[in-house]
Amino acid sequence: METQTTTVRGERRSKPRVDCAYSAIVRGRARNQEKFQEPGRVLNLSVSGLYVHLKRSVEIGRELLIAMWFEPTRQVAQTPTIVMRGLVVRAELLADGSYGVGLKLEHHRFL
Repeated sequence: METQTTTVRGERRSKPRVDCAYSAIVRGRARNQEKFQEPGRVLNLSVSGLYVHLKRSVEIGRELLIAMWFEPTRQVAQTPTIVMRGLVVRAELLADGSYGVGLKLEHHRFL
Protein backbone atom coordinates (compact mmCIF):
# COMPACT_ATOMS: atom_id res chain seq x y z
CA MET A 1 0.00 0.00 0.00
CA GLU A 2 1.35 3.41 -0.98
CA THR A 3 1.03 6.44 1.29
CA GLN A 4 1.01 10.04 0.19
CA THR A 5 2.03 13.12 2.09
CA THR A 6 0.57 16.46 1.16
CA THR A 7 2.59 19.52 2.09
CA VAL A 8 0.77 22.77 2.77
CA ARG A 9 2.44 25.75 1.12
CA GLY A 10 4.77 27.34 3.66
CA GLU A 11 4.66 24.30 5.95
CA ARG A 12 8.14 23.46 7.27
CA ARG A 13 7.30 20.30 9.19
CA SER A 14 8.64 17.11 7.69
CA LYS A 15 6.49 14.78 9.83
CA PRO A 16 2.69 14.79 10.20
CA ARG A 17 1.23 16.09 13.47
CA VAL A 18 -1.63 14.57 15.46
CA ASP A 19 -4.04 16.87 17.31
CA CYS A 20 -4.43 15.90 20.97
CA ALA A 21 -5.06 17.32 24.45
CA TYR A 22 -2.67 15.57 26.83
CA SER A 23 -1.78 16.70 30.35
CA ALA A 24 1.88 17.51 30.90
CA ILE A 25 4.35 18.95 33.38
CA VAL A 26 6.86 21.32 31.77
CA ARG A 27 10.25 22.16 33.29
CA GLY A 28 12.78 24.68 32.09
CA ARG A 29 13.97 28.26 32.44
CA ALA A 30 11.77 31.27 31.81
CA ARG A 31 12.84 34.44 29.98
CA ASN A 32 14.04 35.88 33.31
CA GLN A 33 16.36 32.84 33.76
CA GLU A 34 14.33 31.47 36.70
CA LYS A 35 13.76 27.73 36.78
CA PHE A 36 10.10 26.77 36.53
CA GLN A 37 7.85 23.74 36.62
CA GLU A 38 4.20 24.12 35.65
CA PRO A 39 1.31 22.17 34.19
CA GLY A 40 0.77 22.44 30.46
CA ARG A 41 -1.37 20.88 27.77
CA VAL A 42 0.16 19.26 24.67
CA LEU A 43 -2.14 20.15 21.75
CA ASN A 44 -0.34 18.41 18.90
CA LEU A 45 2.43 15.89 18.63
CA SER A 46 4.64 14.24 16.02
CA VAL A 47 7.77 12.14 15.86
CA SER A 48 9.89 15.30 15.65
CA GLY A 49 8.04 17.92 17.70
CA LEU A 50 5.10 19.12 19.74
CA TYR A 51 3.03 22.20 20.56
CA VAL A 52 2.19 22.96 24.20
CA HIS A 53 0.20 25.68 26.00
CA LEU A 54 1.95 27.29 28.98
CA LYS A 55 1.20 30.15 31.37
CA ARG A 56 4.60 31.76 30.76
CA SER A 57 6.80 32.82 27.89
CA VAL A 58 10.03 30.99 27.09
CA GLU A 59 12.82 32.04 24.74
CA ILE A 60 13.42 30.44 21.37
CA GLY A 61 16.38 28.10 21.66
CA ARG A 62 15.66 27.28 25.31
CA GLU A 63 15.60 23.59 26.29
CA LEU A 64 12.44 22.24 27.98
CA LEU A 65 11.60 18.92 29.58
CA ILE A 66 8.04 17.63 29.10
CA ALA A 67 6.53 14.79 31.16
CA MET A 68 3.28 13.77 29.43
CA TRP A 69 0.35 11.42 30.05
CA PHE A 70 -1.39 9.86 27.02
CA GLU A 71 -4.68 9.66 28.92
CA PRO A 72 -6.25 13.15 29.18
CA THR A 73 -8.03 12.27 32.44
CA ARG A 74 -5.03 10.71 34.19
CA GLN A 75 -3.98 12.38 37.43
CA VAL A 76 -0.73 14.33 37.25
CA ALA A 77 0.43 12.60 40.46
CA GLN A 78 0.67 9.30 38.57
CA THR A 79 3.75 8.24 36.60
CA PRO A 80 3.89 9.94 33.17
CA THR A 81 3.73 7.84 30.03
CA ILE A 82 6.60 9.58 28.24
CA VAL A 83 9.31 12.14 29.05
CA MET A 84 10.64 14.32 26.22
CA ARG A 85 13.38 16.93 25.87
CA GLY A 86 13.34 19.53 23.14
CA LEU A 87 14.33 23.00 21.98
CA VAL A 88 11.84 25.85 21.70
CA VAL A 89 11.47 26.82 18.03
CA ARG A 90 8.32 28.92 18.38
CA ALA A 91 6.72 30.93 21.20
CA GLU A 92 3.63 33.07 20.77
CA LEU A 93 1.33 35.05 23.04
CA LEU A 94 -2.26 33.81 22.70
CA ALA A 95 -5.49 35.82 23.05
CA ASP A 96 -6.19 34.40 26.53
CA GLY A 97 -2.79 35.53 27.86
CA SER A 98 -1.22 32.06 27.77
CA TYR A 99 1.60 31.06 25.44
CA GLY A 100 1.78 28.54 22.63
CA VAL A 101 5.21 26.93 22.47
CA GLY A 102 6.53 24.74 19.65
CA LEU A 103 9.37 22.33 20.40
CA LYS A 104 11.70 20.35 18.20
CA LEU A 105 12.24 17.08 20.07
CA GLU A 106 15.79 15.95 20.78
CA HIS A 107 15.12 12.93 22.99
CA HIS A 108 12.21 10.93 24.39
CA ARG A 109 11.77 7.98 26.72
CA PHE A 110 8.66 5.89 27.38
CA LEU A 111 8.19 4.97 31.03
